[in-house]
Amino acid sequence: MSLNGRGEVTLLVRSGAFPVTPGASYRVVLGGASSQVVAKDGGLLVPVVLDGPIDLLVQPTGSGN
Repeated sequence: MSLNGRGEVTLLVRSGAFPVTPGASYRVVLGGASSQVVAKDGGLLVPVVLDGPIDLLVQPTGSGN
């Protein structure tokens, strides 16, 4: 997914075509930097600081899925 803008935002990813399982770990790659986020009951909350266009990748880590 490509994002563009300026400032701090929180992306909420809910289960749908891309399944999000509460308690499961997901790898988040944002502009080459990688981190791990654990899904909550409401979905996967991904904090992002935007400073122009950037690519975002979210994928299951296999842990808890």
